[in-house]
Amino acid sequence: WSVFPPLILTPSGSVETKAVFAEALYAPAEDLDLSLTVRHDDHSSFGSKTTGRAALAWRIQPDLILRASAATGFLPPSLYELHSQVYGNPALQPEESKSFEIGLEKRYGDDAFAKVTFFSTEVTNRIDYDFLTNSYQQVTGDTKIQGMELSGRTPLSERVALFGSYTLTRAEGPNGGKVVRVPQHDFVLGVDAALTDRLSGTLTVNRIAERYDGFVATRAPDYTLVNLSVNYAISAKAEAYLRIENLLDEQYQSVSNYNSSGRAAYFGVRTSF
Repeated sequence: WSVFPPLILTPSGSVETKAVFAEALYAPAEDLDLSLTVRHDDHSSFGSKTTGRAALAWRIQPDLILRASAATGFLPPSLYELHSQVYGNPALQPEESKSFEIGLEKRYGDDAFAKVTFFSTEVTNRIDYDFLTNSYQQVTGDTKIQGMELSGRTPLSERVALFGSYTLTRAEGPNGGKVVRVPQHDFVLGVDAALTDRLSGTLTVNRIAERYDGFVATRAPDYTLVNLSVNYAISAKAEAYLRIENLLDEQYQSVSNYNSSGRAAYFGVRTSF
């Protein structure tokens, strides 16, 4: 006798979307740049929605730049989230969001800088996977994501530069609930090196800490990834590259109960015409 796997029906469904996008750029002064973008979406299932983004860059001094932006967002559920025979939920509604960002950048010559950025995003009716029902569900209410990012770069010599960033994120669902798979601490430290006129490489270390996941949003293990990339200029229009991800073969899970790749190497050639 033999056992056949259960029949899983192919998700089906269709939508039609139309969108119009416009952008305006304006520099009222030599040290100030303004931008405004507007987008209008017409979705066959969820109607029309207009969103936009306003941003500015103000060069307070030649080496000091203030940046700020405010935006709204509209994200309908995907066909899979709506119509999957196993996990879909046809009652889902679009997510809507509001986001704000302000930051200051200090330049130190052409190759060095330091930045600090504060950000805040509020998502209404966020779509998330519900382990209790084994389907996609609407998170009723507002999800708030707030934080700060520090980043910088400095040359160590004519051929070597050190760069890094640190992002602190506070993510809370309605009533203060945990938001899964959003790390509170995300730290990156790296080195860029031009070993010869043709050969260059980048080594980065990425530390992920204090992240929650799973059925009851328990704390997931922290992990550290080391990545290496090497590029060799074959000619002015072609280069060979080698990229090694997870160089130290770290055992980790970015999503609970889903294994991630061990050490992986990629080799190729890029060219332009």
